[in-house]
Amino acid sequence: MKDTVLTARRKKRELLWLAGAFLLANAINIYAIVSYHSPASELLTSFFYVLTATVVIYLLTLLVRGCVGLIAGTVRAIIRKR
Repeated sequence: MKDTVLTARRKKRELLWLAGAFLLANAINIYAIVSYHSPASELLTSFFYVLTATVVIYLLTLLVRGCVGLIAGTVRAIIRKR
């Protein structure tokens, strides 16, 4: 089998996407805490929910980015044929 190598640039980009998903999940959590007047200790007690939300958000963005990439690749291939 052929070994695949992820470049440092690709790893950094994916880490940035994951960090963005984590920040978004935390922002949603903080918004919920403030809007429902919950104690600040909820930031720590709901950490695993935030991690779960991070994974869900990351997978959704991965799905959208994959679809956009496939569509863009298809359009590029059609344009090159002409």
